[in-house]
Amino acid sequence: MLKVVRADQAEFDARQGISEIFAEGFTQWLDLGFLKGSMAGIFLKKEFESPFVNPLPGVGSIEFVGTAAEFRGQGVASQMIRHTLENTPYEAYLIEEVADTNIPAMKLYYKLGFEEYKRRQIPIKRAKKIGINYLVSLRYSNKSD
Repeated sequence: MLKVVRADQAEFDARQGISEIFAEGFTQWLDLGFLKGSMAGIFLKKEFESPFVNPLPGVGSIEFVGTAAEFRGQGVASQMIRHTLENTPYEAYLIEEVADTNIPAMKLYYKLGFEEYKRRQIPIKRAKKIGINYLVSLRYSNKSD
């Protein structure tokens, strides 16, 4: 059984664990070495704590989905996102700027019914350096058309 708890209501400061999960996920693009979790926490702190800018009425934002290595491939991320989709009042949901090379995430979002609505190309010189060609934005709608 999976219990979903908001990070700000957890019994511990979840930010360090979150930063470690994301640092591990970003190792293909970032070489943070031994202190990768702490460094990612510093680099990504602003992102973790900043609110979604200019949210549209009726639209929720799903951000920073990550699964600890020992739980990957067990449906945890799917359950978390489904829980969000089924238990929050939004008509639509956005996931902004997923790396096109993050194949597991892209497969998950498509499997759950998200559709691409925007694609932003990374400048070629930077793309070669970081291994990301595009940042893809996805949308999910609860409305039946």
